[in-house]
Amino acid sequence: MRLFALACLLPLTLYGYSDSDIDGVTDSLDRCPNTPFEVLVDATGCDLNRTNWGRITLQLDAERLVASSRERLLTYNLTLNYTYQQWGIGVSTTRYDSTSSEEALYLVTHYTQKRESLTTQLLVGVKYYTNSTLSQDNDYYTTLTLDYHPTQHTNLFGSYTYTYSQSNTTHHLNTASVGVGYPLLPSWYSSLSYTTSESQEDESEPYRALTLESLYQLSSHTTLSTRYSYTLAGSDYHHRFLVGVGVSFE
Repeated sequence: MRLFALACLLPLTLYGYSDSDIDGVTDSLDRCPNTPFEVLVDATGCDLNRTNWGRITLQLDAERLVASSRERLLTYNLTLNYTYQQWGIGVSTTRYDSTSSEEALYLVTHYTQKRESLTTQLLVGVKYYTNSTLSQDNDYYTTLTLDYHPTQHTNLFGSYTYTYSQSNTTHHLNTASVGVGYPLLPSWYSSLSYTTSESQEDESEPYRALTLESLYQLSSHTTLSTRYSYTLAGSDYHHRFLVGVGVSFE
């Protein structure tokens, strides 16, 4: 269960390629959609004369975990993220519908570098356990994510996460994920990925899972996300369903 939770700390949402307003900036990176054709834009797709104060994103997720024994667990995740140019900071909280389960607060900072068809992001974070009934120390983690577009409509992505966990006993966790994404429609992006996570000290079977994710662009500031994960090994919860809504402000 613990490997399962740490394997999906703060996944990076990726988009396919589409340039609806023909300003030379793909819609997934375009912070100012529907820019008039005659307006000169910067690397974010916004008017060069426009003052940019950054972007705030609020994401609310509900997730259902189902075990082979039919045991069910419901979690709620609330994430607030602020990005300015290439830098960003975020805070996220997770609550479970069971009082005996852990509750956690995540604090992260990240840096994103975009070069032609390759996007690289480095993220550093800490996980605080906020449930007073559990005597657990903090977890610290760092994630490197690569997103490569070999064609206009396909992206390949991968990530590696190292976690230093102090829960009960010290653990060093290594998590890796690879996947491919494709826009089925201009406002509908889907991806399929494979994730594995293993502790250097734990001799139990590594966590492995397949994930199918979709992202729907409801409007220029609102998204709907769905995700299904099937656990191949390493967790009693074999099925994981997620629905989330995100709203952005600039």
